[in-house]
Amino acid sequence: MGAYRERPPGIRALVAWAPCVWVRVAAPGAALITPDGCVDLYHANGRLSVAGPDTSARMAAFAPGTVIAGVRLRPGASALLLGDVPATAIRDTQPDLPRLWSPARAATLAEDTARAATPDEETARAATTAGAGTTAGAGTTAGAGTTAGAGTTAGAGSEADGGWAVAAVLERALAARLRGFVPDPAVLRVVAALDGPRPPSLAALAAGLGLSERQVRRRITDAVGYGPRTLHGVLRFRRALAEARTGAAWPEVAMRAGYSDQPHLTREFRRWSGRTPTALRRATPTPTPTAPHRAAVTPTPTAPHRHAGSPAPTAPRRDSVALPPTAPRGDTGGHTRTGARQDAVGTMHTAPRRDAVSPRP
Repeated sequence: MGAYRERPPGIRALVAWAPCVWVRVAAPGAALITPDGCVDLYHANGRLSVAGPDTSARMAAFAPGTVIAGVRLRPGASALLLGDVPATAIRDTQPDLPRLWSPARAATLAEDTARAATPDEETARAATTAGAGTTAGAGTTAGAGTTAGAGTTAGAGSEADGGWAVAAVLERALAARLRGFVPDPAVLRVVAALDGPRPPSLAALAAGLGLSERQVRRRITDAVGYGPRTLHGVLRFRRALAEARTGAAWPEVAMRAGYSDQPHLTREFRRWSGRTPTALRRATPTPTPTAPHRAAVTPTPTAPHRHAGSPAPTAPRRDSVALPPTAPRGDTGGHTRTGARQDAVGTMHTAPRRDAVSPRP
């Protein structure tokens, strides 16, 4: 039976950068993953992997009963996991962790997660307690994205117990990297500003930071995995999806999220999910959120220097999963189209487009 649960990090210092720790028990069939601007470190089938930022919807499939455990990082916080590797290096991919970390670090974490994946009775009870009261059937799962269709509770003594123990190991590994993590304050301010229905223009944001628009665009792209236009579109879609789950009427959802009208919302839902708003709301269980909103990245912790990761991967292998029919390719945020209407931050309002769905956990 499939299940998904999430909870806030148990390590207080990590809360500012990771909205949730999560465990998923795979159900039969594939789950729809939609973009959310996040990056995840996760463990499945004995492997440690990183889910990069998505620019399109995709399907994720595991054998029924597979336990996937992970930690999700907010937009702009990817350097905590990636070090000096830009988020663009893992965009739309799910590379194995050893391609991003030093072999020794990755091997140590692999050993720790392997032990946690087969906990003794005492560890299992502790893991179950840590997972109690968390979200069941909420809208996110393996990878930086939202899942449609997961949704059964994994209770005490279930196969998810080992998953919580693994998630705790991943949480501690990321918390240990906080000592060398220096976030870019400009990135944090821009991400927070873009997560609103009427964000300021990129020119205004750049001027307020004392930077050029080109500098702001480059920093956001390196930290998030795509530029301000795409990030704004993704964050707006996330807000609209959250509003939709409240049962609000679509015109109200469109207004609150910042779309010009309901047809605009419909186009964007098709772009990011490949589905109509009604179909996506029907397929996505209504969550009971227990973690803070992913996009609100405003803290500024102090730390000496960033850990230097190993060189960026050049074509991480993608896992093979069942895919839906392909469709015309969508915008990755770096280009515009002639005749498209542009809003305050440069988000392009285009005709409905869908990216080819790329596989991911």
